[in-house]
Amino acid sequence: MSSLAQVLEMPDIGETLPEMIAAARKGVPMRAIGALAEFMSLSLQEVAEILPVSYRTLKRYTPNHILTKDLSAHVLELGRVFIRASEVLQDENKARLWLTRPCQALGGVEPISMLDTPLGIEAVLDELVRIEHGVYY
Repeated sequence: MSSLAQVLEMPDIGETLPEMIAAARKGVPMRAIGALAEFMSLSLQEVAEILPVSYRTLKRYTPNHILTKDLSAHVLELGRVFIRASEVLQDENKARLWLTRPCQALGGVEPISMLDTPLGIEAVLDELVRIEHGVYY
């Protein structure tokens, strides 16, 4: 399974919540969004629909442009969700599929469509815990 550093192509980023918070406060570079999109097999346009920033704005940023604290935190959270899905489903390709297929436990919507808000991210992570423990409803 891949680490957050691998998913975002940021070798110096930590995996713990305090390290992620510090990274968000410092700001991550735009290239992390490109790396995340590629790793999740999404276009930049699709990632922009999840993040609180327009596609046009993302296109204007240079790869080394440092993102705002809020945008950086959202990028880190998306990476964390993808890694967690990969761990639970024991395969990165299965994680990609699960995130883009309707999920009855999430109201019949694709989990990826819920990742645009903190509450949606929490719901997706909660569903992954249920899957991990074999709880289906």
